[in-house]
This record gives sequence, C-alpha cells and structure tokens, in this order.
Amino acid sequence: MCLNPAAGKGEQDQAVLRPSSWLNDVGCVVPSECLRACGAEIGCSNIAYPKLVMELMPIGLRGLMIAVMMAALMSSLTSIFNSSSTLFTMDIWRRLRPGAGERELLLVGRLVIVVLIGVSVAWIPVLQGSNSGQLFIYMQSVTSSLAPPVTAIFVLGIFWRRANEQGAFWGLMAGLLVGALRLVLEFLYPEPPCGQPDSGPALLRSVHYLHFAIALFLLTCAVVAAGSLLSPPPQQSQIENLTWWTLVLDSSIGTKAGDDLTPQKRAFWTRVCNFNAIFLMCVNIFFYAYFA
Repeated sequence: MCLNPAAGKGEQDQAVLRPSSWLNDVGCVVPSECLRACGAEIGCSNIAYPKLVMELMPIGLRGLMIAVMMAALMSSLTSIFNSSSTLFTMDIWRRLRPGAGERELLLVGRLVIVVLIGVSVAWIPVLQGSNSGQLFIYMQSVTSSLAPPVTAIFVLGIFWRRANEQGAFWGLMAGLLVGALRLVLEFLYPEPPCGQPDSGPALLRSVHYLHFAIALFLLTCAVVAAGSLLSPPPQQSQIENLTWWTLVLDSSIGTKAGDDLTPQKRAFWTRVCNFNAIFLMCVNIFFYAYFA
C-alpha cells in the first residue's frame, strides 16, 4: 500500500486505517479467494503477521523483524533436528550396530536431519488443511494430544512415592494411544469450511482439544496409579532425593541430601521457592482451564 508523500499526516493515517487488499486476503471466506491469496482454500489467517510486517512497517524495521523471525526459526529448528538426530543415532542406531565408529555415527546423524527436513516440508499441506488452516491452533491441538501423558508421568513421579516403572510405562502407553487416536481422527475428519455441516465424530465436534487434554491427563494418572498399585513399590534407595517428599524431609531436618552432597541450608527459603512453584503451576492450570 503506497501513500502520497504530499498528503498530510491525517490523510496518511486514514489511508493506513482504511481497509485494503491485505485485509481481504487475511479475512477471506470464499475458498477460491483464499486459494488465490495464500494457496489454501480453508483460510489465510497464517499470513496475517507476515502481511503486517511486509506492508505496514517501515523499511528498516521490516528488515529487523524478518531477521528476528529467521533467527527464531533457525534456533528452534536446529535444536529440534539436532536432538532428534542424537536420539536416533545414539539410542537406536548404536544398538543396531554396536561396532559403528564415530564417522559412521556422524554420517547417520546428518542423514537423519535430511530426512527430518524432507518430512517437515512434506507435512506442509497437512498443516494448511487442518484446523481451519490456523497453525497456532494446529500446534496446540497436537500438544494437547501428546503432552498430557508425559506431564502426568512427571507429576506423579515427583509427588507420589508409590509410583513405579510399571505404572509409568502402562500409563504412558495408554495416554499416547488415546492421544494418537484423536490425532488420527482429526486427520481423517478435517474441520469443514464455513457454512458446511461438520460430519466428524463426537470426540472432535463436542470435545474441545483443551478439554480433551485435561481428560487425557486424568486418564493417564488413573492408569499410572492402577499399574503402580498392582505392582511392587519402589525401594527407598531408588527414590531417594528424587521425589518432593524426600527432598522436603531432607530440607526440614537439615540432613544431607545424599552421601556425597553437602547439607542443604536455608530450609525456609527452600519452602518459599517450592510454594511459589506450586502457586505458579496452579495459576497456569487456572488460565488453561478458563480460556479453554
């Protein structure tokens, strides 16, 4: 959008605020118009921020914002790709080939990164056709299906002494299975465009993904509790300094936190930090449930 340099400041402000073509592109409703604007028939909300940066910001600030976005993208992707490559190389490939040398492990790690990049590029059409084409909602939906089981395992492992390996394993498997089932249903029954009826199952139509995350968390906790109670409890030496209650006990009586560790001091401030952590977790849970 070009402005007349000879126009006054008020006229320029009105020109900026006046609806223009980029507003029609971002807020498109007709599938053909959306396909023309951004290449996706289901919606173009993902191009709102890039459009604002490229068409409304001045030239210097525009370049700075693009550099910031590219730096954040590179930082996130490199950490994910490197971690995934390390997991596959050290935990899977090294078990398949115990005699693999450093050069072979390095080559395998690089090939894994190339494969991950190819899978990421091939997954772009799925992102464009899922959850009304909104990337943020798609990310939150995937997180709500995969993160609650892992969170439940960590929470019970920290706050419940009776939790053991068998309960954690079966709870994680059950939670991931249910979460993967919802992801498959979302892939098979994508959200229809505006004005068309939703023919998806009730699990998708009636249950919001944030509400599903809460239910999945509770389900995983129940399976972990059942599996732990039906199997032998862990020994005291196995959970020493690894649960909330053992650490609080060590801090309150002023004993050593371990054989080779120095005595924990300032138990009062330890309790203050622990209370603040619980308070912040409760605040996050409240906002999570309120905005769901």
